[in-house]
Amino acid sequence: MAKRIAVGDFTGLIPEPPDVVEQRLSEQVGLSVSSSDIPFEEKLWDEPPPFMRIESQGSTNECAAHAGTSCAELVWFQATGELLQFSRNFLYAKAGVYDGSRVDNGRTLGSIIKAGKNDGFCKEELFPFRGVAEFNPPAAAIADAKQRTITKTIDVHTGGYDAVRALLGGNMGSVLQATFWPIVYNQGYMVERYQPMGRGGHARAWLFLNSRKDSKGRPWVWCANSHGTAAQHNGWELWSPTAVQEALDNDPWGITGISAMSGELVPQDIDWSGVLNPFRMKTNPFDR
Repeated sequence: MAKRIAVGDFTGLIPEPPDVVEQRLSEQVGLSVSSSDIPFEEKLWDEPPPFMRIESQGSTNECAAHAGTSCAELVWFQATGELLQFSRNFLYAKAGVYDGSRVDNGRTLGSIIKAGKNDGFCKEELFPFRGVAEFNPPAAAIADAKQRTITKTIDVHTGGYDAVRALLGGNMGSVLQATFWPIVYNQGYMVERYQPMGRGGHARAWLFLNSRKDSKGRPWVWCANSHGTAAQHNGWELWSPTAVQEALDNDPWGITGISAMSGELVPQDIDWSGVLNPFRMKTNPFDR
């Protein structure tokens, strides 16, 4: 699965050696629950949910940190019921320790995952994003982040699209996604087939199921991007089940499911009607 990528001048999402990717994926937990095992009706979102905030990475190479915090915000809510916005700068800075970098030249998916497991996620206001990458989080941010970590990385390759659907539909996790970049969009934001048009890399987050279904009755997937609310569909992409499977089948990056749950991964029934909207109460001057 982990094909070699020539590193070249990659920024944003940096490739890892295939053996490193394979080792990381071998440490993931399997998902024993399929979408057919979920004991309640999946939540299908006509539009992306209003409580998840879309941000812009601006001119930085922080796509992997933006994707990582979006994934973590969702899994933290799934595990605790608490909606928080996490610091992209903090995750980017801590991931740089594992990549051996203190400059804005991008990060590997593996370093984002290591930082999420070992260093955690601090609140955005403790180390806010000001449009540039920063690398010296204050002590308060470091202490705060230790309270919230990734507990599991999850194999989504064995089950393919159905594993992604089970994670999202069962409220058990999210998916830290990566592809070559750019890709082909239909209607400006729909990814009907995974068709890369370049050799660069880009990280995003598969987060929710959409009410649109394919001919087999499988829901499409909402994907949060980090190019601001003026891009794609208010900053979101919509992936078909076929495109999700094609991305997993052609994945040298090591796409990974994540969770903040303790114990066994089991479906969590969430009363979405009670979810408030804290992120939209704020404004982000770096949205394009």
